[in-house]
Parts: sequence; C-alpha cells; structure tokens
Amino acid sequence: MHSDIERKKPVWLALSDFFLDTELDDRTMRYIANVILESGYTMKETKEILMNDLFPALLFNLHDIAGEWAGFPEEWLLERIDKTQGPNLAQRLYHKANFWMVQGYWNKLSDIMKTELGAWHDTP
Repeated sequence: MHSDIERKKPVWLALSDFFLDTELDDRTMRYIANVILESGYTMKETKEILMNDLFPALLFNLHDIAGEWAGFPEEWLLERIDKTQGPNLAQRLYHKANFWMVQGYWNKLSDIMKTELGAWHDTP
C-alpha cells in the first residue's frame, strides 16, 4: 500500500462519505474540508486521491439501489483500497465518466476550502 498511508487514511475516511447512499449536509462537508485542510493536500492531490484510491474501491456503492448509507468500516475500507489499487486505463476512464455522481459534493468541498478556509488556490 502507500508509503504515506497514515496521512491518507483520514482523507480516505472523510471522502468515502461521497460514496454513501445518503445526502451529505453542510456540517459533514465542513468536517471533510477540515480533515483535508489538516492533511495538507492540495486540490489536485485530493482529487487524485478521490479518483485513484476511492473511486475504484467505492464506485459500486453509488450504483447499488440499496447501497451503504451509514459509513464504511475503517478496516474494510483500507483493505478495499489496497485490493483495488492501480486501475487500468479503461477503469480510469470509467471512473472519470462517473465523476458526475460526486461532482456536486466536490464543488461544495472546493467552495468551502476556497471561501471559508482560504485554502486550495491551485487549479483543479
């Protein structure tokens, strides 16, 4: 797995909420933003984590009619990310084509990071 797993773990756990079968409220979005701010990741790095680590592991839940809504257990999530690392080109294109499913959350997160927290002044 990643050499910086301890740094990524809180970000994985926070961003995994994007893949739940529930609507995220403002409080949850601010929590996610603060976790990312504390991690020190840039906007580009955070989007890479979302696309390269979480999409391969959790996209299935967005397609499931009765998907997980309460949250993913940490141990399960870490194992799932480890098992789904290194998607091929076709998988990356599939994930990119499905980004619309979390686009609203990504936009809200970006707004919070830029306007409320004064972070993420790099390009997406």
